[in-house]
Amino acid sequence: MENEILFHSGQIWTSDGIKSWMIIKGNIIFELGEGEFKKRFNGTKINLNGKLVLPGLHDAHIHNYSLGRLEWRVNLSGVKSIIEIQNKLKNYNLKSDMNWIIGHGWDQDRFKENRYLTKDDIDEVINDRPVILYRACNHIATINSKAIEILRLEDMKKEPEGGKIDRNMDNEIIGILREDALSLVTKYVEEQDMKMREKYFKKGIERCVNSGLTAIHTNDASAWKYYSELAKNGELPLRVYLTMKYSDLDKE
Repeated sequence: MENEILFHSGQIWTSDGIKSWMIIKGNIIFELGEGEFKKRFNGTKINLNGKLVLPGLHDAHIHNYSLGRLEWRVNLSGVKSIIEIQNKLKNYNLKSDMNWIIGHGWDQDRFKENRYLTKDDIDEVINDRPVILYRACNHIATINSKAIEILRLEDMKKEPEGGKIDRNMDNEIIGILREDALSLVTKYVEEQDMKMREKYFKKGIERCVNSGLTAIHTNDASAWKYYSELAKNGELPLRVYLTMKYSDLDKE
């Protein structure tokens, strides 16, 4: 017989309003009620002491891989000036042994300078290694002169299809890449080490669970085998609904 658990003296949120007790059999909520529980019950009893109980929270659109990867990138979320970004880069540059320095999260609407980040801003701090700093939206990024050199952007005859490389009034590249122009950098910054990719997935999951999520709908490329392996090893503490790219169907 499945163990029955009674949760009582709480505030249990339901679509029919707040209840004060519920009985669980196995993985099923068997019964809910209001007021004091007065029935005879032989199972396990848990006093909620007035605490709130919510259904499992789902995130309907997340990129778990990217979330976990942020742990190894320069965190620019919430920065309020370009000077603050430069200071973060100085500190990160000293401790990083990665070829490309990658950051994420800046938003020019927060900057006291009231303008976009450019290559010149990054060059003032780092000019000997390639740098790419993604805007919070992930549709725009700024690169430095070293990155422009590696990508050979000056030799390009036309804009990338579906993307844009910003230039100034003198037709000089200012380091801002938009939309599909970001794909020019992908092969340089995409993690190839399988063990490192696994760390990204695990860290993302950890952050989701710590935020109270019990399920995620995630868009992660080449991810099926990772989630399958984690589930098989009992290391997947939430439900994962994976949206796969059609190009991944033959790979997984």
